[in-house]
Amino acid sequence: MTTPVCVISKRTGTSSGEQDIHSLPCKLHYDGPAQVSSYFIQEEGPNGKRRAAFRGHGLEGVKLDLPPNYELCVLKKRAGDVFDIERRERSFMLWEWDREAGERSAAARALSQLKMRLSIYVLLPCITTVLVEQTASEPISLITGAAVVFGGGALWSFQHKIKCKLFECCDKPYVNPRFDKLHRDLNELVYGQHLVLDTVENALRAHWSNEQPKKPLAMSFHGFTGSGKNYVTEIIANSTFKNGMRSNFVHHIVATSEYPDKNKLNEYKLKLRERILNGVSKCSRAMFVFDEADKLPEQLLEIIKPFLDYYDSVGGIDFRKSTFLFLSNRGGSMIANLAFSHYQSGSPREDLTLNNFERMLMHAAYNEPGGGLKLTELISSHLIDHFIPFLPMERRHIYSCTVFYLKSRGREDLAKDDELVQRIVNSLQYFPKDKEIFSSSGCKRIAAKAGLEISKETMPSFSIKHLTFDDEL
Repeated sequence: MTTPVCVISKRTGTSSGEQDIHSLPCKLHYDGPAQVSSYFIQEEGPNGKRRAAFRGHGLEGVKLDLPPNYELCVLKKRAGDVFDIERRERSFMLWEWDREAGERSAAARALSQLKMRLSIYVLLPCITTVLVEQTASEPISLITGAAVVFGGGALWSFQHKIKCKLFECCDKPYVNPRFDKLHRDLNELVYGQHLVLDTVENALRAHWSNEQPKKPLAMSFHGFTGSGKNYVTEIIANSTFKNGMRSNFVHHIVATSEYPDKNKLNEYKLKLRERILNGVSKCSRAMFVFDEADKLPEQLLEIIKPFLDYYDSVGGIDFRKSTFLFLSNRGGSMIANLAFSHYQSGSPREDLTLNNFERMLMHAAYNEPGGGLKLTELISSHLIDHFIPFLPMERRHIYSCTVFYLKSRGREDLAKDDELVQRIVNSLQYFPKDKEIFSSSGCKRIAAKAGLEISKETMPSFSIKHLTFDDEL
């Protein structure tokens, strides 16, 4: 049985003799708040123009198209704080109260000034907005004006928690260190780098668990190509940011790609400073990765110095919770020589400690010619917290890398084929030439070499005796 509904109306005379009707729906029996549709009427006018009224009051309407890369999302609450995206629209009708001409279409003016790629629900933070859903064939309508909230209608929320359901925020679950995952991945996926395992996990744990660190965490990774510097960086990102290296809060800067022209150093310095400031202003836990740091001009590294120092803030921004990683080939030869001497002495590789390398790496980074960390105040001011060596990888480590790669390709059968794995391992180059102990490229070329062997395994074989030839061809 339908609940009886009444309408309370007020008639007011006007100078033209016409009457404005302001109606307020009411119910004889309460069964919940009135729907927004009880107040809002939308119809086609005699001239084909759409018109609307709210509580009997005429509204000025304009259809707005969103700029490229923007969309309006209709949210539907599922349970608790969980919202589903029910519909997405590229345009909508905006209905506003009668105002002075200069005050109308504030939302339209805001749309024209958009510079950030955000969804429509953050465009109108100062206007109370009621979202009224129409049929799927009609555009969504937004009514702006009086600060009134109606129960039972679909409301457009500007709350931070709803925003973070749709976009990456500097908060859980997007920024959330998972040290159990970090520990597991470092120990299961990184081969032959016990010094990395010991230092990286503990340094990150100490930094993230401290709510008031004295300075940003700065680590410098050193070693030959393929020793795992980028791989470990990716593991760190995946363990601390939900979107890993794709996170908006992880800034991966490749020196040779981003700063190729030495004649534009002044321009690069300004852009780098702005990028770092903007990055940490959006997320205090931002991570900056400087790849090929040994190729960075010294002047650019000097720009970074204030951000790594013991300051409460730089430019009004607190950098102390951020992380900076510098990846470099510098010192690789010294690391290899020390590892080789240790190998020749018959001592286990795992006996090497960070103390064996750290001063040597500081010396190499500070004094080796060619840019990078040479002569920078990052070293002289002791702003790099950890110099971490990535040791050259032995054949046994390459073997483990190969088995892991084959399993990751879904070829458990080939991973168990010792002869095939050994062929892949032996296809790589090793040094020194007379001993062939360490891989020249680490695990970097395993995918290419393994791909060749997989192709051979799947290539059909033909026997010449089964083929016939036409002499006339």
